[in-house]
Amino acid sequence: MIINCKCMTNCVSDRQMFILQWTTHTHTLSLTHRISTVNMWLYERLTLMNISVEHQHFQVDQLMIVSTD
Repeated sequence: MIINCKCMTNCVSDRQMFILQWTTHTHTLSLTHRISTVNMWLYERLTLMNISVEHQHFQVDQLMIVSTD
C-alpha cells in the first residue's frame, strides 16, 4: 500500500487540511481530512472499505508529505 499525504497549504499546523491518496491492487482513493485526526480516521476509513491494514495507527511522520506548490 502506498500512502501519500499532500498538504493543501504549508503543512505547518495540524489544523491544516490535507489530501490522502493511496493505491491498492483494487482501489485508488483520495480523501481529505485534518492531520490531527489522521491516525484513527485513516484506520477507520480503510476498515470500512474492507482494505486490510497492517498497523492500526499510521503516524503522520510515516506518511509522505508532498508540497502542492
